[in-house]
Amino acid sequence: MVAARELPLEAWEADLAVGLTGAFLCSKVIGAEMAHRNKGVILNIASDLAVIAPDQRLYMRDGLPRDQQPAKPVTYSVVKTGLLGLTRYLATYWADRGVRVNAISPGGVYDGQPDDFVSRLSALIPLARMAA
Repeated sequence: MVAARELPLEAWEADLAVGLTGAFLCSKVIGAEMAHRNKGVILNIASDLAVIAPDQRLYMRDGLPRDQQPAKPVTYSVVKTGLLGLTRYLATYWADRGVRVNAISPGGVYDGQPDDFVSRLSALIPLARMAA
């Protein structure tokens, strides 16, 4: 993964276009139809990293120099934080039109990550495990 200082502007723009602009466009079109029908639900998927910063130490690999260590991309937290803002805005914008807009912010979800990462993250979770 690319650290914030090394992230090309094109990659920043692409990540925001997919993760945030995409959600905006879907919400705009579908939400307008829901508002027209006076009912509907939009559920955005944010992340715990929309509320807390990623602990980059979780991603570190033994034996790699600091400048080669993997990092959680800056765009992930920015997009997920933006989704919370979009959710809050749309929730009030369409509230009187019967459209409910919410977001969930799950923590780590297991998806075949390396065992050392899973162990480090699980140690920080009260249930000592990632979501499945």
